[in-house]
Amino acid sequence: SPDATLTIYNKADLSSDPPSLSSSQISVSCLTGAGLRDLTSALADVAKAKAWGTSDPSSGSSEVDDILITKRRHRERVAAAHEALLRFEELAPLGEEAIDLASEELRVASVEIGRVVGRVDVEDVLDSLFKDFCIGK
Repeated sequence: SPDATLTIYNKADLSSDPPSLSSSQISVSCLTGAGLRDLTSALADVAKAKAWGTSDPSSGSSEVDDILITKRRHRERVAAAHEALLRFEELAPLGEEAIDLASEELRVASVEIGRVVGRVDVEDVLDSLFKDFCIGK
């Protein structure tokens, strides 16, 4: 599993017999560009592991391998939306008896994503007005 340490060997173009390397070791040539894709990929894996808190982002343990969310608050909101959608998937097959609960999970997911993309809800504005500006006192 990738950790924060990568060993990078430069001047790979000078060796006719490349050594066998572990997954945390990369041989590159700045002159020819050989190995730079491997280096970029390894750096992306380390960044994903750090951003998502997974030990091995290439294992598929993250549901969103192609997405890198750098802000903790955004990761938390997306995770909350994901959890709400998972609950919706459990409730939806129950039909009419769970329609209220299922629709609430969709609303929660929508609100969480709205918080990431900057959508302001009327309830948020009213809450802020009454809390921060003491309207009505």
